[in-house]
Amino acid sequence: EASISAVGYRQEAYGTYDDVYTIASGAVEVLPTKSRVFYINVDTEAAAASDDLDRMLPYANVAFKEGDAAYIKTVSGARNIVVRDVATSGAASNGFQTPGGTDVTTTSVNNIIHCVYTGLHWTVATAQTTT
Repeated sequence: EASISAVGYRQEAYGTYDDVYTIASGAVEVLPTKSRVFYINVDTEAAAASDDLDRMLPYANVAFKEGDAAYIKTVSGARNIVVRDVATSGAASNGFQTPGGTDVTTTSVNNIIHCVYTGLHWTVATAQTTT
């Protein structure tokens, strides 16, 4: 009878579209979805009025793939998420490359920040700031 060892077994776990990720030490840990497109609801640490987001990390034993797409939004218009460029945050990997190297801030639950993973960082493709 054959058996599968822990070394030969790779669990496929996926996040869901409505997961909420809370910033801790400037980062959120995200569980990739099966479609490789992430709709990420981000909350500030301790429900602060504003919090910096420097890195978006994959959970342990999973990895982002080049071309993955992420849509980031805040869970509350009273809790701004400030996506900081790698030049400001100093993130060596899984950071954000923003247009012009400037911070992008959500100010409403209708704000959406669209990012594409380049294999090293998340490139902010668009930041929709509608009310």
